[in-house]
Amino acid sequence: MRARIEEKRRELLEARAAGMRSALNGAEAALWRELLGSKLGVAFRRQVVVGEFIADFMAPSAKC
Repeated sequence: MRARIEEKRRELLEARAAGMRSALNGAEAALWRELLGSKLGVAFRRQVVVGEFIADFMAPSAKC
């Protein structure tokens, strides 16, 4: 039962993140234009589900 609840929560977070990706505000759009295409030498992803949160931007290859 608990696994099903966690799976449903993850699905809801993924759907919310997808909606956020398609509705960037002005500041996010400006930042994304600068981050797009690995101009900084690191690839970024937008609105990524990380645990129970949605990160606006994430660089998966940059391990801290």
